[in-house]
Amino acid sequence: MSVIRCDRVLITVAMVSCAVCVWQALLPSGTTAAEENGAHGVNLKALTRIGADVDENGWTAFKTSDDTRVIHVSSSQGNDENDGQTPDKPMKTPANALALLRDGFPDWVLLRRGDVWFEPLGRVNVSGRSPQEPILLGAYGDTGDRPKLMLGDHKSGLDITGRQTSNIAIVGIHFYDHKGDPSTEHFVRDRAKVNHGVWYYSLGENILIEDCRFQMLRGVTGLGRIWVPEGQPTPEWGMRNMQVRRCVVDGAWSTSGHCQGCFFNEVHGLLLEENVLDHNGWNLETGDLPTVFNHNVYITTQCDNVVARGNIVSRGSTTGLYCRTNGILEGNLCVDNSPALNLGRITKFRPGGVTGRISGNVVIGAPTREGHKGIRIASNGIEVGNINRGGVVVEDNIVIGTNGAEGYALKISPLGVGVHNAMFRRNVVYNWPRMLNWVGVPGNELAKQQLSDIVFASNSFQLQQHSDAESPSIRCRDTETSEGMTFRDNLLYHEPPDAKCVELKERQLTFAEWLDEIEDSGNRMQKAEFAAPNRTVGTYHETLGKEATLEAFLLEARKQSKHNWRKEYTAKAVIEYIRDGFR
Repeated sequence: MSVIRCDRVLITVAMVSCAVCVWQALLPSGTTAAEENGAHGVNLKALTRIGADVDENGWTAFKTSDDTRVIHVSSSQGNDENDGQTPDKPMKTPANALALLRDGFPDWVLLRRGDVWFEPLGRVNVSGRSPQEPILLGAYGDTGDRPKLMLGDHKSGLDITGRQTSNIAIVGIHFYDHKGDPSTEHFVRDRAKVNHGVWYYSLGENILIEDCRFQMLRGVTGLGRIWVPEGQPTPEWGMRNMQVRRCVVDGAWSTSGHCQGCFFNEVHGLLLEENVLDHNGWNLETGDLPTVFNHNVYITTQCDNVVARGNIVSRGSTTGLYCRTNGILEGNLCVDNSPALNLGRITKFRPGGVTGRISGNVVIGAPTREGHKGIRIASNGIEVGNINRGGVVVEDNIVIGTNGAEGYALKISPLGVGVHNAMFRRNVVYNWPRMLNWVGVPGNELAKQQLSDIVFASNSFQLQQHSDAESPSIRCRDTETSEGMTFRDNLLYHEPPDAKCVELKERQLTFAEWLDEIEDSGNRMQKAEFAAPNRTVGTYHETLGKEATLEAFLLEARKQSKHNWRKEYTAKAVIEYIRDGFR
Protein backbone atom coordinates (compact mmCIF):
# COMPACT_ATOMS: atom_id res chain seq x y z
CA MET A 1 0.00 0.00 0.00
CA SER A 2 1.36 3.41 -0.98
CA VAL A 3 0.54 6.92 0.14
CA ILE A 4 0.71 9.66 -2.48
CA ARG A 5 0.56 13.40 -1.88
CA CYS A 6 -1.07 15.25 -4.77
CA ASP A 7 -0.98 19.04 -4.89
CA ARG A 8 -4.51 20.51 -4.97
CA VAL A 9 -6.10 17.37 -6.41
CA LEU A 10 -7.06 14.16 -4.65
CA ILE A 11 -5.41 12.11 -7.35
CA THR A 12 -4.82 12.99 -10.96
CA VAL A 13 -5.93 9.60 -12.30
CA ALA A 14 -8.20 7.69 -9.97
CA MET A 15 -7.43 4.31 -11.43
CA VAL A 16 -4.36 3.26 -13.37
CA SER A 17 -4.71 0.03 -15.32
CA CYS A 18 -1.85 -2.29 -16.08
CA ALA A 19 -1.65 -5.83 -17.35
CA VAL A 20 -2.39 -7.49 -14.04
CA CYS A 21 -3.59 -4.75 -11.71
CA VAL A 22 -6.37 -2.24 -11.32
CA TRP A 23 -5.46 0.50 -8.87
CA GLN A 24 -8.16 2.02 -6.71
CA ALA A 25 -7.71 5.27 -4.81
CA LEU A 26 -9.28 5.79 -1.39
CA LEU A 27 -8.89 8.36 1.33
CA PRO A 28 -7.16 6.77 4.33
CA SER A 29 -8.44 7.04 7.87
CA GLY A 30 -7.23 10.25 9.47
CA THR A 31 -6.67 12.12 6.22
CA THR A 32 -7.63 15.78 6.32
CA ALA A 33 -9.71 16.19 3.20
CA ALA A 34 -10.25 19.91 3.66
CA GLU A 35 -6.67 21.04 4.28
CA GLU A 36 -6.12 24.72 3.60
CA ASN A 37 -3.55 24.06 0.88
CA GLY A 38 -5.81 21.61 -0.90
CA ALA A 39 -3.43 18.65 -0.60
CA HIS A 40 -4.79 15.22 0.19
CA GLY A 41 -3.51 11.82 1.22
CA VAL A 42 -4.48 8.85 -0.88
CA ASN A 43 -4.21 5.12 -0.34
CA LEU A 44 -3.79 2.94 -3.40
CA LYS A 45 -5.17 -0.56 -3.09
CA ALA A 46 -4.39 -3.05 -5.83
CA LEU A 47 -7.12 -5.13 -7.40
CA THR A 48 -5.85 -7.97 -9.51
CA ARG A 49 -6.54 -7.69 -13.21
CA ILE A 50 -8.58 -10.66 -14.43
CA GLY A 51 -7.54 -12.10 -17.78
CA ALA A 52 -4.21 -12.20 -19.58
CA ASP A 53 -4.09 -8.56 -20.66
CA VAL A 54 -6.07 -5.59 -21.98
CA ASP A 55 -6.13 -4.90 -25.71
CA GLU A 56 -5.67 -1.52 -27.40
CA ASN A 57 -9.43 -0.87 -27.25
CA GLY A 58 -9.76 -1.51 -23.54
CA TRP A 59 -11.21 -5.04 -23.69
CA THR A 60 -9.92 -7.88 -21.56
CA ALA A 61 -7.83 -10.35 -23.55
CA PHE A 62 -7.74 -14.06 -22.77
CA LYS A 63 -5.24 -16.75 -23.76
CA THR A 64 -5.59 -20.49 -23.58
CA SER A 65 -3.07 -22.42 -21.52
CA ASP A 66 -1.50 -25.71 -22.57
CA ASP A 67 -4.09 -27.64 -20.56
CA THR A 68 -7.16 -25.49 -21.28
CA ARG A 69 -10.25 -27.46 -22.25
CA VAL A 70 -12.34 -25.42 -24.72
CA ILE A 71 -15.97 -26.50 -25.09
CA HIS A 72 -18.14 -25.03 -27.85
CA VAL A 73 -21.93 -24.89 -27.53
CA SER A 74 -24.49 -24.13 -30.25
CA SER A 75 -28.28 -24.25 -30.15
CA SER A 76 -28.50 -24.33 -33.95
CA GLN A 77 -25.68 -26.74 -34.79
CA GLY A 78 -24.97 -28.59 -31.57
CA ASN A 79 -25.47 -32.12 -30.28
CA ASP A 80 -24.79 -33.20 -26.71
CA GLU A 81 -23.26 -36.40 -28.08
CA ASN A 82 -20.37 -34.23 -29.29
CA ASP A 83 -17.46 -33.38 -27.01
CA GLY A 84 -17.64 -29.72 -28.10
CA GLN A 85 -13.87 -29.32 -28.32
CA THR A 86 -14.00 -27.98 -31.89
CA PRO A 87 -16.38 -25.37 -33.37
CA ASP A 88 -17.61 -27.82 -36.02
CA LYS A 89 -18.76 -30.36 -33.39
CA PRO A 90 -20.34 -28.25 -30.65
CA MET A 91 -22.46 -29.42 -27.78
CA LYS A 92 -26.05 -28.17 -27.58
CA THR A 93 -26.94 -27.60 -23.91
CA PRO A 94 -25.03 -24.95 -21.90
CA ALA A 95 -25.58 -26.67 -18.54
CA ASN A 96 -24.11 -29.92 -19.88
CA ALA A 97 -21.03 -28.03 -21.04
CA LEU A 98 -20.63 -26.31 -17.66
CA ALA A 99 -20.69 -29.72 -15.99
CA LEU A 100 -17.41 -30.52 -17.79
CA LEU A 101 -15.52 -27.63 -16.18
CA ARG A 102 -12.67 -28.80 -13.94
CA ASP A 103 -11.81 -27.23 -10.62
CA GLY A 104 -8.47 -25.44 -10.71
CA PHE A 105 -8.18 -25.46 -14.51
CA PRO A 106 -8.46 -22.57 -17.01
CA ASP A 107 -11.30 -24.20 -18.95
CA TRP A 108 -13.54 -22.32 -21.39
CA VAL A 109 -17.19 -22.75 -22.35
CA LEU A 110 -18.03 -20.72 -25.46
CA LEU A 111 -21.53 -20.15 -26.84
CA ARG A 112 -22.01 -19.56 -30.56
CA ARG A 113 -22.71 -15.95 -31.48
CA GLY A 114 -26.16 -15.42 -32.97
CA ASP A 115 -27.64 -18.51 -31.29
CA VAL A 116 -30.58 -18.49 -28.88
CA TRP A 117 -31.40 -20.80 -25.95
CA PHE A 118 -34.59 -21.00 -23.90
CA GLU A 119 -32.68 -22.12 -20.82
CA PRO A 120 -30.03 -20.81 -18.42
CA LEU A 121 -26.30 -21.39 -18.47
CA GLY A 122 -26.58 -23.28 -15.21
CA ARG A 123 -24.36 -23.38 -12.15
CA VAL A 124 -20.64 -22.83 -11.58
CA ASN A 125 -19.10 -24.04 -8.32
CA VAL A 126 -15.52 -24.62 -9.49
CA SER A 127 -12.66 -22.16 -9.85
CA GLY A 128 -10.16 -21.22 -12.49
CA ARG A 129 -6.45 -21.63 -11.86
CA SER A 130 -5.61 -17.96 -11.27
CA PRO A 131 -6.79 -14.45 -12.18
CA GLN A 132 -4.69 -14.62 -15.36
CA GLU A 133 -5.94 -18.14 -16.15
CA PRO A 134 -9.63 -17.99 -15.24
CA ILE A 135 -12.53 -20.15 -16.23
CA LEU A 136 -14.05 -18.29 -19.20
CA LEU A 137 -17.73 -18.37 -20.08
CA GLY A 138 -17.87 -16.50 -23.36
CA ALA A 139 -18.70 -16.58 -27.06
CA TYR A 140 -17.20 -17.79 -30.32
CA GLY A 141 -17.71 -16.72 -33.91
CA ASP A 142 -16.72 -13.56 -35.76
CA THR A 143 -20.23 -12.34 -36.60
CA GLY A 144 -23.67 -12.23 -35.09
CA ASP A 145 -25.16 -10.86 -31.91
CA ARG A 146 -24.20 -12.00 -28.44
CA PRO A 147 -25.44 -15.53 -27.70
CA LYS A 148 -28.83 -15.05 -26.05
CA LEU A 149 -30.37 -16.88 -23.11
CA MET A 150 -34.16 -16.47 -23.10
CA LEU A 151 -34.72 -17.02 -19.39
CA GLY A 152 -38.45 -16.54 -18.95
CA ASP A 153 -39.48 -18.31 -15.73
CA HIS A 154 -35.95 -19.38 -14.81
CA LYS A 155 -34.77 -17.58 -11.67
CA SER A 156 -31.25 -16.89 -12.94
CA GLY A 157 -29.09 -17.19 -16.01
CA LEU A 158 -25.95 -18.21 -14.11
CA ASP A 159 -25.47 -19.23 -10.48
CA ILE A 160 -22.03 -18.79 -8.90
CA THR A 161 -22.12 -20.88 -5.74
CA GLY A 162 -19.91 -22.98 -3.49
CA ARG A 163 -17.63 -22.67 -0.53
CA GLN A 164 -14.88 -20.98 -2.56
CA THR A 165 -15.55 -20.09 -6.19
CA SER A 166 -12.89 -17.87 -7.76
CA ASN A 167 -11.22 -16.80 -10.99
CA ILE A 168 -14.19 -16.71 -13.34
CA ALA A 169 -14.86 -14.46 -16.35
CA ILE A 170 -18.33 -14.11 -17.92
CA VAL A 171 -17.94 -12.28 -21.22
CA GLY A 172 -20.19 -11.41 -24.15
CA ILE A 173 -23.48 -13.13 -23.23
CA HIS A 174 -27.04 -11.74 -23.44
CA PHE A 175 -29.32 -12.60 -20.50
CA TYR A 176 -32.94 -11.78 -21.39
CA ASP A 177 -36.32 -12.28 -19.74
CA HIS A 178 -38.40 -12.46 -22.91
CA LYS A 179 -41.58 -13.05 -20.90
CA GLY A 180 -40.93 -9.79 -19.05
CA ASP A 181 -40.77 -7.63 -22.16
CA PRO A 182 -44.18 -6.02 -22.84
CA SER A 183 -43.12 -5.14 -26.38
CA THR A 184 -42.99 -8.81 -27.46
CA GLU A 185 -45.52 -11.58 -28.06
CA HIS A 186 -43.86 -13.61 -25.28
CA PHE A 187 -44.92 -11.17 -22.55
CA VAL A 188 -46.68 -12.68 -19.51
CA ARG A 189 -47.78 -10.23 -16.81
CA ASP A 190 -49.38 -12.52 -14.25
CA ARG A 191 -46.46 -14.59 -13.01
CA ALA A 192 -43.87 -14.53 -10.25
CA LYS A 193 -41.10 -12.49 -11.86
CA VAL A 194 -37.98 -12.47 -9.68
CA ASN A 195 -35.22 -13.47 -12.10
CA HIS A 196 -31.56 -12.47 -12.25
CA GLY A 197 -28.86 -12.55 -14.90
CA VAL A 198 -25.89 -13.55 -12.74
CA TRP A 199 -26.53 -14.58 -9.15
CA TYR A 200 -23.55 -15.02 -6.81
CA TYR A 201 -23.82 -16.66 -3.39
CA SER A 202 -20.33 -17.77 -2.61
CA LEU A 203 -17.04 -17.01 -1.00
CA GLY A 204 -14.33 -16.32 -3.53
CA GLU A 205 -12.42 -13.72 -5.48
CA ASN A 206 -11.64 -12.44 -8.95
CA ILE A 207 -14.94 -12.38 -10.83
CA LEU A 208 -15.11 -10.47 -14.13
CA ILE A 209 -18.36 -9.71 -15.96
CA GLU A 210 -17.69 -7.90 -19.24
CA ASP A 211 -19.60 -7.11 -22.43
CA CYS A 212 -22.79 -8.79 -21.22
CA ARG A 213 -26.33 -7.52 -21.62
CA PHE A 214 -28.94 -7.99 -18.93
CA GLN A 215 -32.36 -7.13 -20.33
CA MET A 216 -35.67 -7.01 -18.48
CA LEU A 217 -34.16 -8.67 -15.39
CA ARG A 218 -31.83 -7.91 -12.51
CA GLY A 219 -28.30 -7.84 -13.84
CA VAL A 220 -25.77 -8.92 -11.23
CA THR A 221 -27.24 -9.82 -7.85
CA GLY A 222 -25.89 -11.61 -4.83
CA LEU A 223 -25.05 -11.94 -1.19
CA GLY A 224 -21.38 -12.85 -1.41
CA ARG A 225 -21.29 -15.01 1.70
CA ILE A 226 -22.63 -18.51 2.08
CA TRP A 227 -24.00 -20.13 5.20
CA VAL A 228 -21.23 -20.97 7.67
CA PRO A 229 -21.57 -24.22 9.64
CA GLU A 230 -21.85 -23.90 13.40
CA GLY A 231 -18.46 -23.71 15.06
CA GLN A 232 -16.66 -22.54 11.92
CA PRO A 233 -15.14 -19.04 11.78
CA THR A 234 -17.11 -16.47 9.83
CA PRO A 235 -15.04 -15.10 6.92
CA GLU A 236 -14.39 -11.36 6.87
CA TRP A 237 -15.62 -10.99 3.29
CA GLY A 238 -17.73 -13.00 0.92
CA MET A 239 -16.32 -11.94 -2.44
CA ARG A 240 -13.11 -10.06 -3.24
CA ASN A 241 -12.34 -8.28 -6.48
CA MET A 242 -15.47 -8.20 -8.60
CA GLN A 243 -15.34 -6.22 -11.84
CA VAL A 244 -18.32 -5.35 -14.05
CA ARG A 245 -17.16 -3.67 -17.26
CA ARG A 246 -18.84 -2.43 -20.41
CA CYS A 247 -22.10 -4.23 -19.76
CA VAL A 248 -25.64 -3.08 -20.51
CA VAL A 249 -28.28 -3.47 -17.80
CA ASP A 250 -31.68 -2.18 -18.84
CA GLY A 251 -35.36 -2.57 -18.10
CA ALA A 252 -35.15 -4.58 -14.86
CA TRP A 253 -38.48 -4.90 -13.05
CA SER A 254 -40.24 -7.46 -10.89
CA THR A 255 -43.68 -8.38 -9.61
CA SER A 256 -42.49 -8.90 -6.04
CA GLY A 257 -39.57 -7.91 -3.85
CA HIS A 258 -37.09 -5.15 -4.42
CA CYS A 259 -35.56 -4.88 -7.87
CA GLN A 260 -32.21 -3.29 -8.72
CA GLY A 261 -30.31 -3.10 -11.97
CA CYS A 262 -27.36 -4.48 -9.99
CA PHE A 263 -27.18 -5.34 -6.29
CA PHE A 264 -23.85 -5.90 -4.55
CA ASN A 265 -23.35 -7.19 -1.02
CA GLU A 266 -20.28 -8.55 0.80
CA VAL A 267 -17.87 -7.49 -1.95
CA HIS A 268 -14.44 -6.10 -1.05
CA GLY A 269 -13.01 -4.44 -4.13
CA LEU A 270 -15.75 -3.61 -6.63
CA LEU A 271 -15.18 -1.97 -10.01
CA LEU A 272 -18.06 -0.71 -12.16
CA GLU A 273 -16.63 0.68 -15.37
CA GLU A 274 -18.19 2.05 -18.58
CA ASN A 275 -21.50 0.28 -18.17
CA VAL A 276 -24.91 1.44 -19.41
CA LEU A 277 -27.57 1.18 -16.69
CA ASP A 278 -30.93 2.41 -17.89
CA HIS A 279 -34.50 2.38 -16.59
CA ASN A 280 -34.10 -0.22 -13.86
CA GLY A 281 -36.44 -0.91 -10.95
CA TRP A 282 -39.74 0.09 -12.57
CA ASN A 283 -41.91 -0.32 -15.64
CA LEU A 284 -45.02 1.78 -16.19
CA GLU A 285 -46.23 -0.45 -19.02
CA THR A 286 -46.55 -3.36 -16.60
CA GLY A 287 -47.87 -1.29 -13.69
CA ASP A 288 -44.64 -1.72 -11.72
CA LEU A 289 -44.40 1.81 -10.30
CA PRO A 290 -41.23 3.48 -9.01
CA THR A 291 -40.35 2.85 -5.39
CA VAL A 292 -37.71 4.23 -3.03
CA PHE A 293 -36.37 0.69 -2.58
CA ASN A 294 -35.35 0.17 -6.22
CA HIS A 295 -32.25 1.66 -7.85
CA ASN A 296 -30.07 1.38 -10.94
CA VAL A 297 -27.16 0.26 -8.73
CA TYR A 298 -27.36 -0.61 -5.03
CA ILE A 299 -24.10 -1.18 -3.11
CA THR A 300 -24.67 -2.11 0.53
CA THR A 301 -22.79 -1.13 3.68
CA GLN A 302 -21.32 -4.64 3.68
CA CYS A 303 -19.17 -3.79 0.65
CA ASP A 304 -15.90 -1.85 0.67
CA ASN A 305 -13.32 -0.35 -1.69
CA VAL A 306 -15.69 0.62 -4.51
CA VAL A 307 -14.96 2.49 -7.72
CA ALA A 308 -17.71 3.41 -10.20
CA ARG A 309 -16.35 5.31 -13.18
CA GLY A 310 -17.38 6.17 -16.71
CA ASN A 311 -20.88 4.71 -16.47
CA ILE A 312 -24.07 5.96 -18.14
CA VAL A 313 -26.71 5.77 -15.40
CA SER A 314 -30.18 6.90 -16.37
CA ARG A 315 -33.88 6.84 -15.49
CA GLY A 316 -33.66 4.65 -12.40
CA SER A 317 -36.66 4.03 -10.17
CA THR A 318 -34.84 6.03 -7.51
CA THR A 319 -31.07 6.38 -7.13
CA GLY A 320 -28.65 6.11 -10.01
CA LEU A 321 -25.54 5.00 -8.09
CA TYR A 322 -26.35 4.19 -4.46
CA CYS A 323 -23.05 3.57 -2.65
CA ARG A 324 -23.57 3.07 1.08
CA THR A 325 -19.89 2.41 1.76
CA ASN A 326 -16.37 3.71 1.05
CA GLY A 327 -15.95 4.53 -2.59
CA ILE A 328 -15.08 6.72 -5.53
CA LEU A 329 -17.75 7.83 -8.01
CA GLU A 330 -16.12 9.54 -10.96
CA GLY A 331 -16.74 10.43 -14.56
CA ASN A 332 -20.30 9.12 -14.63
CA LEU A 333 -23.13 10.54 -16.74
CA CYS A 334 -26.30 10.51 -14.63
CA VAL A 335 -29.60 11.50 -16.24
CA ASP A 336 -33.09 11.56 -14.70
CA ASN A 337 -32.33 9.57 -11.56
CA SER A 338 -33.81 10.58 -8.20
CA PRO A 339 -31.17 11.16 -6.79
CA ALA A 340 -28.24 10.67 -9.13
CA LEU A 341 -25.36 9.85 -6.76
CA ASN A 342 -25.42 8.89 -3.09
CA LEU A 343 -22.34 8.22 -0.98
CA GLY A 344 -22.93 6.97 2.55
CA ARG A 345 -26.34 8.52 3.14
CA ILE A 346 -28.83 5.94 4.46
CA THR A 347 -30.95 5.39 7.56
CA LYS A 348 -29.23 2.07 8.36
CA PHE A 349 -25.73 3.45 8.04
CA ARG A 350 -22.31 1.78 7.95
CA PRO A 351 -20.87 1.73 11.49
CA GLY A 352 -17.98 4.16 11.86
CA GLY A 353 -18.87 6.09 8.73
CA VAL A 354 -17.40 6.11 5.23
CA THR A 355 -14.90 8.04 3.13
CA GLY A 356 -14.64 8.70 -0.57
CA ARG A 357 -14.69 11.02 -3.53
CA ILE A 358 -17.30 12.16 -6.04
CA SER A 359 -15.63 13.86 -8.99
CA GLY A 360 -15.98 14.71 -12.64
CA ASN A 361 -19.58 13.56 -12.95
CA VAL A 362 -22.33 15.23 -14.95
CA VAL A 363 -25.80 15.09 -13.41
CA ILE A 364 -28.75 16.19 -15.53
CA GLY A 365 -32.15 16.36 -13.92
CA ALA A 366 -33.79 14.39 -11.15
CA PRO A 367 -37.52 14.25 -11.80
CA THR A 368 -39.88 13.75 -8.90
CA ARG A 369 -41.95 10.66 -9.67
CA GLU A 370 -45.26 9.42 -8.39
CA GLY A 371 -44.33 6.08 -6.95
CA HIS A 372 -45.88 3.01 -5.38
CA LYS A 373 -48.85 3.75 -3.09
CA GLY A 374 -48.80 7.38 -4.18
CA ILE A 375 -45.44 8.09 -2.51
CA ARG A 376 -43.53 10.90 -4.22
CA ILE A 377 -39.89 10.01 -4.80
CA ALA A 378 -37.34 12.69 -3.89
CA SER A 379 -35.20 14.23 -6.59
CA ASN A 380 -31.80 15.28 -5.28
CA GLY A 381 -28.63 15.46 -7.33
CA ILE A 382 -25.62 14.46 -5.20
CA GLU A 383 -26.09 13.29 -1.60
CA VAL A 384 -23.47 12.56 1.06
CA GLY A 385 -23.89 11.37 4.62
CA ASN A 386 -22.27 9.32 7.38
CA ILE A 387 -18.84 10.74 6.48
CA ASN A 388 -16.15 10.13 9.10
CA ARG A 389 -12.86 11.98 9.64
CA GLY A 390 -11.43 10.23 6.60
CA GLY A 391 -13.49 12.79 4.73
CA VAL A 392 -15.08 13.22 1.35
CA VAL A 393 -14.14 15.32 -1.67
CA VAL A 394 -16.89 16.44 -4.05
CA GLU A 395 -15.20 18.20 -6.95
CA ASP A 396 -15.47 19.15 -10.60
CA ASN A 397 -19.05 17.96 -10.97
CA ILE A 398 -21.69 19.67 -13.13
CA VAL A 399 -25.24 19.44 -11.79
CA ILE A 400 -27.89 20.72 -14.19
CA GLY A 401 -31.49 21.19 -13.16
CA THR A 402 -34.70 20.57 -15.02
CA ASN A 403 -38.24 21.72 -14.40
CA GLY A 404 -38.99 18.47 -12.60
CA ALA A 405 -36.22 18.82 -10.01
CA GLU A 406 -37.87 19.42 -6.64
CA GLY A 407 -34.98 18.24 -4.47
CA TYR A 408 -31.55 19.77 -3.90
CA ALA A 409 -28.57 19.66 -6.21
CA LEU A 410 -26.23 19.02 -3.26
CA LYS A 411 -27.47 17.54 0.00
CA ILE A 412 -25.60 16.90 3.26
CA SER A 413 -27.17 14.53 5.78
CA PRO A 414 -26.33 14.20 9.51
CA LEU A 415 -27.27 10.52 9.83
CA GLY A 416 -24.74 8.11 11.30
CA VAL A 417 -21.55 9.88 12.36
CA GLY A 418 -22.62 13.06 10.54
CA VAL A 419 -20.45 14.71 7.89
CA HIS A 420 -16.89 15.71 8.73
CA ASN A 421 -13.86 16.88 6.83
CA ALA A 422 -15.69 17.49 3.55
CA MET A 423 -14.46 19.53 0.61
CA PHE A 424 -16.85 20.74 -2.10
CA ARG A 425 -14.89 22.54 -4.80
CA ARG A 426 -15.04 23.58 -8.44
CA ASN A 427 -18.56 22.25 -8.85
CA VAL A 428 -21.15 23.94 -11.08
CA VAL A 429 -24.81 23.92 -10.11
CA TYR A 430 -26.85 25.40 -12.94
CA ASN A 431 -30.57 26.20 -13.01
CA TRP A 432 -31.35 23.76 -10.24
CA PRO A 433 -33.84 25.82 -8.14
CA ARG A 434 -32.79 24.24 -4.85
CA MET A 435 -29.02 24.32 -4.84
CA LEU A 436 -27.74 23.29 -1.41
CA ASN A 437 -29.23 21.75 1.71
CA TRP A 438 -27.45 20.77 4.89
CA VAL A 439 -29.02 19.30 7.98
CA GLY A 440 -27.35 19.08 11.37
CA VAL A 441 -25.56 21.06 14.04
CA PRO A 442 -21.97 22.19 13.38
CA GLY A 443 -19.36 21.04 15.83
CA ASN A 444 -16.79 18.42 16.65
CA GLU A 445 -17.34 14.76 15.83
CA LEU A 446 -15.96 13.74 19.22
CA ALA A 447 -18.57 15.93 20.89
CA LYS A 448 -21.25 14.05 18.96
CA GLN A 449 -22.04 17.07 16.83
CA GLN A 450 -23.09 16.37 13.29
CA LEU A 451 -21.06 18.65 11.01
CA SER A 452 -17.44 19.78 11.11
CA ASP A 453 -14.71 21.01 8.77
CA ILE A 454 -16.95 21.43 5.74
CA VAL A 455 -15.58 23.70 3.01
CA PHE A 456 -17.21 25.08 -0.15
CA ALA A 457 -14.55 26.60 -2.39
CA SER A 458 -14.54 27.90 -5.97
CA ASN A 459 -18.00 26.59 -6.80
CA SER A 460 -20.48 28.29 -9.12
CA PHE A 461 -24.12 28.22 -7.95
CA GLN A 462 -26.21 29.74 -10.73
CA LEU A 463 -29.99 30.02 -10.98
CA GLN A 464 -30.24 32.07 -14.17
CA GLN A 465 -33.90 31.48 -14.91
CA HIS A 466 -36.83 32.42 -12.71
CA SER A 467 -38.14 29.60 -10.58
CA ASP A 468 -41.52 29.18 -8.93
CA ALA A 469 -40.03 26.81 -6.36
CA GLU A 470 -41.39 27.51 -2.90
CA SER A 471 -38.36 26.11 -1.07
CA PRO A 472 -35.20 28.24 -0.74
CA SER A 473 -32.18 27.71 -2.96
CA ILE A 474 -29.87 27.31 0.04
CA ARG A 475 -31.26 25.88 3.24
CA CYS A 476 -30.00 24.91 6.67
CA ARG A 477 -32.68 23.31 8.81
CA ASP A 478 -31.10 23.42 12.26
CA THR A 479 -29.11 26.63 12.79
CA GLU A 480 -29.67 30.34 12.19
CA THR A 481 -26.14 30.94 10.90
CA SER A 482 -23.64 29.20 8.65
CA GLU A 483 -21.39 28.47 11.61
CA GLY A 484 -19.12 25.51 11.04
CA MET A 485 -19.33 25.85 7.26
CA THR A 486 -16.59 27.60 5.31
CA PHE A 487 -17.51 29.37 2.05
CA ARG A 488 -14.78 30.99 -0.04
CA ASP A 489 -14.28 32.08 -3.64
CA ASN A 490 -17.73 30.93 -4.71
CA LEU A 491 -19.73 32.58 -7.49
CA LEU A 492 -23.45 32.87 -6.71
CA TYR A 493 -26.42 34.13 -8.67
CA HIS A 494 -30.18 33.89 -8.24
CA GLU A 495 -32.93 35.12 -10.51
CA PRO A 496 -34.46 37.39 -9.31
CA PRO A 497 -31.46 38.75 -7.36
CA ASP A 498 -33.57 40.21 -4.54
CA ALA A 499 -35.36 36.93 -3.73
CA LYS A 500 -35.21 35.63 -0.17
CA CYS A 501 -33.52 32.46 -1.37
CA VAL A 502 -31.46 31.52 1.70
CA GLU A 503 -33.14 29.95 4.72
CA LEU A 504 -31.20 29.45 7.94
CA LYS A 505 -33.62 27.70 10.28
CA GLU A 506 -36.43 30.30 10.34
CA ARG A 507 -34.43 33.23 8.94
CA GLN A 508 -34.83 34.14 5.28
CA LEU A 509 -32.16 36.14 3.46
CA THR A 510 -31.17 37.23 -0.02
CA PHE A 511 -27.85 36.04 -1.40
CA ALA A 512 -26.42 39.51 -0.79
CA GLU A 513 -27.58 39.56 2.85
CA TRP A 514 -26.21 36.09 3.44
CA LEU A 515 -22.82 36.91 1.93
CA ASP A 516 -22.58 39.96 4.19
CA GLU A 517 -22.81 37.60 7.17
CA ILE A 518 -20.15 35.22 5.90
CA GLU A 519 -16.69 36.21 6.99
CA ASP A 520 -14.95 34.02 4.44
CA SER A 521 -13.31 35.84 1.56
CA GLY A 522 -13.78 35.87 -2.15
CA ASN A 523 -17.48 34.99 -2.46
CA ARG A 524 -19.25 37.06 -5.14
CA MET A 525 -22.75 37.72 -6.39
CA GLN A 526 -22.28 37.47 -10.15
CA LYS A 527 -24.01 35.94 -13.14
CA ALA A 528 -21.59 33.54 -14.80
CA GLU A 529 -21.14 33.74 -18.56
CA PHE A 530 -21.00 30.19 -19.88
CA ALA A 531 -20.44 29.26 -23.53
CA ALA A 532 -23.44 26.92 -23.96
CA PRO A 533 -24.92 25.87 -20.62
CA ASN A 534 -28.20 24.58 -22.02
CA ARG A 535 -26.70 21.60 -23.77
CA THR A 536 -28.41 18.25 -23.16
CA VAL A 537 -27.92 14.62 -24.08
CA GLY A 538 -30.44 15.26 -26.85
CA THR A 539 -28.48 18.14 -28.35
CA TYR A 540 -25.34 16.01 -28.12
CA HIS A 541 -27.06 13.28 -30.11
CA GLU A 542 -28.03 15.87 -32.70
CA THR A 543 -24.34 16.67 -33.25
CA LEU A 544 -23.98 13.05 -34.40
CA GLY A 545 -26.65 13.62 -37.04
CA LYS A 546 -29.18 11.65 -35.00
CA GLU A 547 -32.54 12.38 -33.38
CA ALA A 548 -32.16 15.09 -30.73
CA THR A 549 -33.73 13.21 -27.80
CA LEU A 550 -32.49 11.44 -24.69
CA GLU A 551 -34.53 8.39 -25.63
CA ALA A 552 -32.87 8.09 -29.04
CA PHE A 553 -29.41 8.38 -27.49
CA LEU A 554 -30.15 5.72 -24.87
CA LEU A 555 -31.60 3.40 -27.50
CA GLU A 556 -28.23 3.47 -29.25
CA ALA A 557 -26.25 3.28 -26.00
CA ARG A 558 -28.05 0.04 -25.14
CA LYS A 559 -26.63 -1.44 -28.35
CA GLN A 560 -23.04 -1.07 -27.11
CA SER A 561 -20.97 -4.26 -27.30
CA LYS A 562 -17.45 -5.37 -28.12
CA HIS A 563 -18.49 -5.90 -31.76
CA ASN A 564 -20.37 -2.58 -31.84
CA TRP A 565 -18.38 -0.31 -29.51
CA ARG A 566 -18.71 3.36 -30.37
CA LYS A 567 -16.87 5.96 -28.33
CA GLU A 568 -19.57 8.53 -29.10
CA TYR A 569 -21.98 6.50 -26.94
CA THR A 570 -19.81 6.54 -23.83
CA ALA A 571 -20.19 8.69 -20.75
CA LYS A 572 -16.83 10.33 -21.47
CA ALA A 573 -17.93 11.66 -24.86
CA VAL A 574 -21.14 13.23 -23.54
CA ILE A 575 -19.42 14.65 -20.46
CA GLU A 576 -16.79 16.35 -22.63
CA TYR A 577 -19.56 17.91 -24.73
CA ILE A 578 -21.52 19.14 -21.70
CA ARG A 579 -18.40 20.37 -19.91
CA ASP A 580 -17.29 22.31 -22.98
CA GLY A 581 -20.56 24.26 -22.71
CA PHE A 582 -19.52 25.48 -19.25
CA ARG A 583 -16.10 26.80 -20.21
